[in-house]
Amino acid sequence: MILFSVCQKNLKSSLRGEYIDFIVSRFTFTLCTMATALVLFNMKGGGVTDTFLKFSGSVDYLGFMIAGTALFGTTHGVLLNVSRTLMTERREGTLESVLLAPFPRWQYYGGNQIHQLMLTGLDILMALFLAIPLGVEFHFNAASFLLAFIQFFTSLYGLALLMSLLMISLRDTFFIQNTIIPLVLLTGGYLFPVDVLPLPLRVLAELIPVHRGVEMFREAVLLGRTIPFDRLYLLSLVPGIILLLAGYLLLPLIERKALENYLS
Repeated sequence: MILFSVCQKNLKSSLRGEYIDFIVSRFTFTLCTMATALVLFNMKGGGVTDTFLKFSGSVDYLGFMIAGTALFGTTHGVLLNVSRTLMTERREGTLESVLLAPFPRWQYYGGNQIHQLMLTGLDILMALFLAIPLGVEFHFNAASFLLAFIQFFTSLYGLALLMSLLMISLRDTFFIQNTIIPLVLLTGGYLFPVDVLPLPLRVLAELIPVHRGVEMFREAVLLGRTIPFDRLYLLSLVPGIILLLAGYLLLPLIERKALENYLS
């Protein structure tokens, strides 16, 4: 199956060429972010305000930050690497072969998505490993975790696909990734509750729908809450599904343009 073949190829490439760099960069980011949270927490006297309690639903500031840090590392890996897939093929001289190959595109992108999920799983493991000495308590709810996973990665996959189409059509990666990923960090609720943002940014957060998955993840892992499979949950899936559909509907047009640029 193409999906697993793409994942296997990318995994071998990562393990042979980027594995040590990957671990060092991920560990450094996670450690420094958690250390910053710890310093801020101690500067505040080891407590949280009523505002934080109201917006987050928990007094566990360190747990809030650790869960957000782990998810942002995953978000960064998926958005950055899945979106650059076609541009990487272009730089390596294999874009023409990929575009002309008669395989389902969802399997190609899906293989890249699975590959990144496997690698960025280290972010979550490292955050959990560092959280234990800090006394963070986890109350895991498996069913809620599964619902959070579906919502979160549906949104990420759709956003990464649209970023990929922008990159290949504009033949640029740095401006797009350095604009969209910081916006996701700002509006995703990774390091602070989204409700503390001003109204325009809260509206933007609804258009970049990852913050719902981040909130669900915290509820499932830190609080052990049951996320109901109801109308509100289904509505939270809608923005990510729209991004996915838009990406796949535009994909043939963008691929045609990419092939023309590649051959010109």
